[in-house]
Amino acid sequence: MGPCCLLHSSWLVYGFGELIENTQAIAHNTSALRKTSLAKEMEDKKLLENLTVWRDQNLITQEEYEAKKQDLTQENNNDDKQN
Repeated sequence: MGPCCLLHSSWLVYGFGELIENTQAIAHNTSALRKTSLAKEMEDKKLLENLTVWRDQNLITQEEYEAKKQDLTQENNNDDKQN
């Protein structure tokens, strides 16, 4: 009975080790996705701020501003649907 218990316990420990490794890999990958998403969000916010300044300085028209703003919104909605 001793060797049998030892065998089962070693499989159990191995299984938990695999579970921990996989959980850590998932956490790492998810963290990278969140960072990428945050960077994209910040980039889009900066672009929108620039568009607002350009519109206010009459460098672009109101129509161009609205079109680009709508493009950004659609891109973000498509990204959200994919995630």
